[in-house]
Amino acid sequence: MNDLMGLAEVSRLLGVRKHRISYALDNGLLPETARISNKRAFSPDDVRRLAEHFEVPPPDLRADNRSSGPAPAAVTSLQLKPDDRQE
Repeated sequence: MNDLMGLAEVSRLLGVRKHRISYALDNGLLPETARISNKRAFSPDDVRRLAEHFEVPPPDLRADNRSSGPAPAAVTSLQLKPDDRQE
């Protein structure tokens, strides 16, 4: 199992915009992460450090709770109009 996450996934988990995370790393506010194919790869410890830095609650990083789909709040807020329903 691979515990590394990309910037987009970390941004979604923490609710912090990608450019804010990149800025903190680029300007030495946090230690640099590993890179794979010249893209940042975040370990669970990196994510916890980011959560602490941005003063957000650390996410549950167990593999069975991570998904690549939309956050549950986004799903529950969607409502179909009567003419959008498929029959």
